[in-house]
Amino acid sequence: MRTADRVHVPRAAVGALVIGLALVGCGAPETRPVEGGSTAAAYANENWPVYGGDPGGLKYSSLNDIDRSSVTELEAAWTWETGETPVPDAASPIQGERVAPGAFEATPIVINDTMWLSTPYNRVVALDAETGEEFWSYDPRSREWGNLHCGCRFCHRGIAQWSDGGERRIFLNTRWRLIALDAATGAPVPGFGDGGEVDLTEGLAWDANRLHISNTSPAVVFEDIVIVGSGVPDNRIYRNNPPGDVQAFDARTGELLWTFHTIPKDGELGVETWEDESWSYTGSANVWAPFSLDAERGLVYLPVSTPNNDFYGGHRRGANLFAESLVCLDARTGERVWHFQTVHHGLWDYDLPAPPGLVTIEVDGRRIDAVVAVGKTAFTYVLDRLTGEPVWPVEERAVPESTVPGEVPWPTQPFPTRPAPFSRQGITEDDLIDFTPELRAEALEVFRRHRTGPIFTPPSVEGTIMMPGLIGGAGWGAAAIDPESGHMFVKAYDDPFLARVAEGEAGAGDADYLPNFASTLSVAGGLPILKPPYGTLTAIDLNTGEHLWQRPFGDDSAIRRHPALAGLDLPPMGGTPQSHGTTSGPLVTAGGIVFLAGGTPWLEAMDVSDGRTLWRGDLAGGLGRGNPMTYRTRAGRQFVVVATSADGQVDSKLQAFALPPPVSGAMGTGDQVSLKGQIALVTGANSGVGKSTAELLVRAGADLTMICRSRKRGDAALAEMRRAGAAAGAEVRLEIADLSRSADVRALAGRLAARLPAIDILVNNAGVWLHRREISPEGFEMMFATNHLGHFLLTHLLLDGLAAGRGRIVNVSSDAHRYGDLRRAGLEAIARGDAWRGGFKSYGDTKLANVLFTFESIRRWEDRGITANTLHPGTLRTRIASRNRSTLGLLMRMTRSLLTRPEVGGRAVMRLVAEPARDDVTGRYFKVEEEVRAQAQAYDADLARELWERSLAWTGAA
Repeated sequence: MRTADRVHVPRAAVGALVIGLALVGCGAPETRPVEGGSTAAAYANENWPVYGGDPGGLKYSSLNDIDRSSVTELEAAWTWETGETPVPDAASPIQGERVAPGAFEATPIVINDTMWLSTPYNRVVALDAETGEEFWSYDPRSREWGNLHCGCRFCHRGIAQWSDGGERRIFLNTRWRLIALDAATGAPVPGFGDGGEVDLTEGLAWDANRLHISNTSPAVVFEDIVIVGSGVPDNRIYRNNPPGDVQAFDARTGELLWTFHTIPKDGELGVETWEDESWSYTGSANVWAPFSLDAERGLVYLPVSTPNNDFYGGHRRGANLFAESLVCLDARTGERVWHFQTVHHGLWDYDLPAPPGLVTIEVDGRRIDAVVAVGKTAFTYVLDRLTGEPVWPVEERAVPESTVPGEVPWPTQPFPTRPAPFSRQGITEDDLIDFTPELRAEALEVFRRHRTGPIFTPPSVEGTIMMPGLIGGAGWGAAAIDPESGHMFVKAYDDPFLARVAEGEAGAGDADYLPNFASTLSVAGGLPILKPPYGTLTAIDLNTGEHLWQRPFGDDSAIRRHPALAGLDLPPMGGTPQSHGTTSGPLVTAGGIVFLAGGTPWLEAMDVSDGRTLWRGDLAGGLGRGNPMTYRTRAGRQFVVVATSADGQVDSKLQAFALPPPVSGAMGTGDQVSLKGQIALVTGANSGVGKSTAELLVRAGADLTMICRSRKRGDAALAEMRRAGAAAGAEVRLEIADLSRSADVRALAGRLAARLPAIDILVNNAGVWLHRREISPEGFEMMFATNHLGHFLLTHLLLDGLAAGRGRIVNVSSDAHRYGDLRRAGLEAIARGDAWRGGFKSYGDTKLANVLFTFESIRRWEDRGITANTLHPGTLRTRIASRNRSTLGLLMRMTRSLLTRPEVGGRAVMRLVAEPARDDVTGRYFKVEEEVRAQAQAYDADLARELWERSLAWTGAA
């Protein structure tokens, strides 16, 4: 284990550390330089693999299916509920304490159609990214230790993932624990630490109270290293409170690799900035916010917070490195590369609250690989990410002195000259509310009885009106950056705070003065003392440092309904932090859209060019608490997802929006398709491509029978399909059946054969089409693929009931072309039941349950004039669908075109056999071996053998 930065600095060198431009310490990183430093490869894909979309934390997506012209068509796609409620009988260490979930502020990650997220109670959940269906959940039972001692109470904003190409792990940092989970099952990984977890307190600089340590932000993963910060409560003021050490662990074993002391220890760089050896007992200066990674260079960027106590530093005189600094470390060793201190000797809780963004900008003709951090100060710190040098000058300016006995503030603070602040700094009488003379007079009275001044006016006994306030300026959601334009979009509040301290009483804390929050700043029983706007969204060009536009964002209904404002024509005000209850931030996309919920009851889409509202999506009684994120599934649909909670932090949900599957142009010449009178049968119609396809069919007028496994999800899908097909007059029915049970398959086939005269369109749950003119004794044409034995059985039984066994069908796994060695051996093994018990592991070296079997060769079917299909949705999208919004529509057009070509007489073979993306751990089509075994118990060998014999006979392979 390495402890970083054990460098002796002579005391005479302290001045060189703290005087000059904001304490920039520069050192050459021991990493290979990367030309251009672009992170384009990280965000130019359809997943959302890390918290900020890419390791550099831009919160940007290159997807543009949803753009300024189509965003108005967005509609609710699915909802997932946490189901978390207060726990009155938790084994809390604080007697009688009521444990309750906080706001749902998570940003999920998505890889290959599987979504993982954390909940307020720190559970980890895996979902189907297409439908919101839950795969598994893991509960660390963190709530049993009582409420978290942090501002959001019980909350968690995200998880991290690691993969070596064959195995994937999910990392959850909860309270004092780092837990590694199997991404496919949610089970703790036995080989990691002790039973799947490590104790984050074991490597700290001193013993710490575990209950005063929290984690609300995700870890950062680089190569085989997991790097974690921590949260430390601001309101626990005592010597040797938990230190803010940043730690790195081996992703495979859990071994501690290195530690970086954010408050230096004896002999380390910066220890001289802590007078009277105050470094030896001062804690905090932790990294509670997410942080960012330059994966190409192996550099990690830490936004470090305030040391203890936030508002009085008489016991910790000095500049206090590395508190309230942006620190660049070598991710492999933990060694400091450079640092930039944004606040010296912090007295205002002006943390760097958000992950900095890594972007390449062009300033005066010079390309710069920059790191951009936004602060609670409302400053934007734009630095060269290799050296820490400011892109534009940063001036050290004198700031007011303290009036509190024993406090010695640092005489200057850093002021970036560009960009201009994005919210108000300091407060004057001109800023006060003036809607009525009475409100103005009361605001003046409140203003004049407190200390006021510019930003960095220290707290006082009488109370200092601090602006920006305690939560900023910028909050933890902060900014999104478009790397193509270099434009940044930052959410902020204009919300003053009364920074007041009082002499400490015995037992209250280890400081001469402690925070005193007994009073608030308001007039007329609850109105802000400031004029609006109270919440804003600002666009800044990082290439020039200029503001492009600023607009109010959100609203506060309590202010608008206030009796003192009755009858007034109020301007756009923007939401207050009290009304929004969150400091979540925006998402920007290549579609020219900024998405932001920011605590409002809607998800809003705004034009990047001017901030005008393009669309608002109702959040169904919830308030948008999380950062929005986006991804595209294998079905070809782009989703935008946001976490919501209602007032009181109840009814927490993940809400997804998407464009409706297009009908126009799906088949033929591009005119509206009519499937009126056609009979369609769709399995798995409550999820994935099956659901998307079902909706497409009913919108075109087809009469639909849906087959679903879950009654609850089936009823929900039935209601959706009936609404979707109402205008076209489609009839929709629901059948509940578990196609992994042979008895269900037989019973379902009997019901369908008795009720349906024919089937015109059959779609399996992998979303690949089976299309024919009609089922009749005269014969038919089919295209069919499947990923489950139950679908094979159902299809054959339907042939018995509907076509008297006269038809021909070819059963092909959608991935069959990749597993040719299964063939007859695989078939025979399935007939015996061997392959089920073995989970296919010995056939084709895979655990995937969607691989069933194939026949001798596609060529053999082709010779016999039988239509075969080996389409894979992922392959389609990779090869072709970048020019088409709907993989389904593309597949329909190709199918119709081939079936109607006169030169082939209605018979054709479509083969796209390029290797599709493979992920043995995740994906909507994949099941773990144990699940395969469990489902397979429902099948008997006789039924499997019957299927085998019929298949051979029907294909002429017997």
